[in-house]
Amino acid sequence: GLTPEQALDCVQQFSRDNARISIDWSKATMSNTVLNWYRDLIAFRAEHEELLSGTYVELMAKDEQVFAFERALGNKKLITLVNFSTSEAKLPKKLAASKIVISSEFNPTAGVLRPLEARICRI
Repeated sequence: GLTPEQALDCVQQFSRDNARISIDWSKATMSNTVLNWYRDLIAFRAEHEELLSGTYVELMAKDEQVFAFERALGNKKLITLVNFSTSEAKLPKKLAASKIVISSEFNPTAGVLRPLEARICRI
């Protein structure tokens, strides 16, 4: 067995409780925080009715790296692209030419999704 001090030291090193520390969101003033990213996404969704009640069409259905779909309502269309891999993904010409509206990357590259990047585009 372990002494009480050794057991406590072991628990402190390997316990999941270290991952449960609350975040002080009042210090999250920089624009590149997770909180601000979610705020931007929520605001964007609220402003775009096509995301809420538009038709859904899956794009690139056979692609194992990128999940892509279109939401359309009337003449408004948005494309959501998510790269679920840890390597870059080249986009087809039609999607590569779309205008990036919001992205998880600070400087997204047209035609290429960076690893784990998510973006919404307008065609």
